[in-house]
Amino acid sequence: MGGCRAEEGQSLSFLTIDPNMRSEQILRETGILLVREGNNYISDGIYSDLIKTKCCRKSYLRGIFMGSGTISDPEKSYHLEIVCSSKNLANDLKKMINSFVDLSAKIVERKNHYIVYMKSSEYICDTLAIMGAHSQMLEFENVKIKRTGQRDGAHNQLRQRQHGQNPGRFTAAAQEHQKDSEDEGTGMPAGKTAGGSGAAAGIS
Repeated sequence: MGGCRAEEGQSLSFLTIDPNMRSEQILRETGILLVREGNNYISDGIYSDLIKTKCCRKSYLRGIFMGSGTISDPEKSYHLEIVCSSKNLANDLKKMINSFVDLSAKIVERKNHYIVYMKSSEYICDTLAIMGAHSQMLEFENVKIKRTGQRDGAHNQLRQRQHGQNPGRFTAAAQEHQKDSEDEGTGMPAGKTAGGSGAAAGIS
């Protein structure tokens, strides 16, 4: 195994498996190296035998995410994506992700790659749980709760500022709404009152 520098602050590790370490067998069993008309070829999709069961789909999702997936900082936005080298792989991955209950992934093309992504915070939390990243899921949920509280607080402050800038308008609107409600409740036209003697009301 060897290492190299990719970008500043990032490192890549490579694991090399040569033929005397059964590299061909590994490639065939993982569905990467296939045979068509007597010739070997490299598959550009997901080998269906690898993901027959739910636990296998979970393992595949965890592996492909660790290899080419990212999640944005939830303090700023909700975004999970997995970069695929081919359209077939992206379509297969999207189909596999969408086989899980309550998950829905989409595909976008970017710089000659196909990106399978999700922007829903609920989908991202569920995906983290499916991959077994439970501590990261709880961390994500805590940030989400914090953001929701901050957003609600900001909305309340905005309403309070608007009310403070023109309290008369809000008071008048509230009084008008109350008056309309009372008029509708009595069934009388606006400006009229329900009254009169018991006889007029049909009481003797």
